[in-house]
Amino acid sequence: MKANDAFNFPKEIFIDRFLYSNKKNLKDMLENSKNMKSKLKRIEAEITRIQEFGKNKADLLTALQISTDFIDEQTEEMEQDFVEVNSDASDDGIKTDASLPELKRTSAILKQFQEGLKKRLEDLEKRKQTIKNKMESTFQNFQKSRYQLHSVVIHEGGISKILILTHILILYKMEVIIIH
Repeated sequence: MKANDAFNFPKEIFIDRFLYSNKKNLKDMLENSKNMKSKLKRIEAEITRIQEFGKNKADLLTALQISTDFIDEQTEEMEQDFVEVNSDASDDGIKTDASLPELKRTSAILKQFQEGLKKRLEDLEKRKQTIKNKMESTFQNFQKSRYQLHSVVIHEGGISKILILTHILILYKMEVIIIH
């Protein structure tokens, strides 16, 4: 089997994380990294629950907005109908529809819930980004021992099929001689 894919590797790496002198620090950093991954997974799951709510996987914020808009439209129509009916009435008594205040309260509760959910989602996104930034910077302190790579060997497969990829960096020292 011939592989025609590009085989790239960095010209240098930092071997600090493999040095015995960094064993204790590395162990603590790996444990911390594991905890951050776990927190990130929980945050992403909560974001998904908000964005893919219920059996239909609907965005909860959008569903709340649609519901609030519908209730507000119904409330406006009921108020308009109430004004028209009462302006045509001959007596001065004002009649109220009992469901109108309930719709207004429901709309207010949904709007309050929606705002709280928006803030929660923003907080989760900020926490997610903070954790990602911390994870990216975890090993930045381990960049003191620079090691220049000259070759890389990758072994894949088992007993029946073996694939060995080798890349050797050949450095030529070129001298230019100018003859006058």
